[in-house]
Amino acid sequence: MAPLQEQVCLINERLRSFGIESIQEIKMTDKEGKTIGQIKYGYRPQYVFDSVNEILGPENWRYELTKEEIYENQAVAEITLFLKIDDAWLCKGSHKGQMQIVRGNVGDAQKGAITDAIQKCMSLLSIGSDSYIRFTERTALYFSAKLEA
Repeated sequence: MAPLQEQVCLINERLRSFGIESIQEIKMTDKEGKTIGQIKYGYRPQYVFDSVNEILGPENWRYELTKEEIYENQAVAEITLFLKIDDAWLCKGSHKGQMQIVRGNVGDAQKGAITDAIQKCMSLLSIGSDSYIRFTERTALYFSAKLEA
């Protein structure tokens, strides 16, 4: 198996090959639908997970849910990411993710918070970094054009 840095490069190449459709706009809105804070961009989770599974293999990474909290309007999850390197599990760190609770659907918010936390952990390895480094200007133009259409 190739060294981890080479595998991360292959994962990022795979993500780039999907093009702009694999990138999503991420923004928080208030009850009136107004954007709160900065608009961000990131790869859609399924593209990331499929690429990681393709290159690393699904048996060579895992996560543990270490903490989960439910607030009035959001779910928060903290996970720890592990990678299998030479038959040993390496802990790459933990991260929190969050998701708004929409129409009382706590379960979907919990799943979304876990997914968000996993992707944030993967960003510690620079997996998906193109979506917020290389593609930012082009991505912003794409989404603004999509809104105008």
